[in-house]
Amino acid sequence: MAGGRKSGFLEKIGLPAIGAAFIAGAAMAATGDIAAPAFGGPAQALSSSDADRRAALLFAQSDLDGSGDLSVEEFSALSVVSAELARLSGFVALDVGGETSRVIDIADVAPASVSLTERTRIEAVASHEFHDAAGPDGVLDEDDFLALERERFIAADLNGDGALKRQELSVYGLRVARAPVSAS
Repeated sequence: MAGGRKSGFLEKIGLPAIGAAFIAGAAMAATGDIAAPAFGGPAQALSSSDADRRAALLFAQSDLDGSGDLSVEEFSALSVVSAELARLSGFVALDVGGETSRVIDIADVAPASVSLTERTRIEAVASHEFHDAAGPDGVLDEDDFLALERERFIAADLNGDGALKRQELSVYGLRVARAPVSAS
């Protein structure tokens, strides 16, 4: 892909979303309310079926051209915007559809914003993940995306019980926010 196309894509989609996230984050910081009314309280657990529903919603929201597949640009934009939103708000929203989203608080463990160097790292990692998960046709269909997100869930499920709780939720939240996860 031409560098100009990628840049234009991120400028049209990613930068306005980051700006909106910044404004929302500033408003929440001013009120001292980390979880705005659109979100419920802290998540106590995340089941694998809820994680699958979350992934399906993310895929639908990220398929900006309605093609039924994600391009590397769409996938990279999702990665960068997810990281910025989580870092600026201090939490990862767990939207599983049909109910108030719960949140995973990451404010104390992740940097408050994404630097230009870190954004470059996130885009490079996203490109690598995309190409690893994409089918032979070079596109990431919904099944490929769901499998990739399922791997992210399984990697955070430290005890293998099919549900994320306490520290596992933190690990998952940090991975969604593309923040470094320390081994502990």
